[in-house]
Amino acid sequence: MIDALAPAARKANELSHLPLTESMPLIVEAAKQGVEATKSMIATTGKAKTLGERSLGYPDPGAISMSLILEFMEASILEGEPA
Repeated sequence: MIDALAPAARKANELSHLPLTESMPLIVEAAKQGVEATKSMIATTGKAKTLGERSLGYPDPGAISMSLILEFMEASILEGEPA
């Protein structure tokens, strides 16, 4: 989860001067890039750690989950619904 959340948090901090409706798409994109980066990592924590090197080439499930959470938050914010 941290692999998606950390780049999203850095992007959010970088864009803190913008309204959330403008910054959220960029924050989500940073999270998705974090997910993509996990494809080149060997899983060392979570359930995937039992796969070892076989985890290479696959995105981390926790990172995907965090990215989806942020994506749904973005949709809610852009639709003007209360979170």
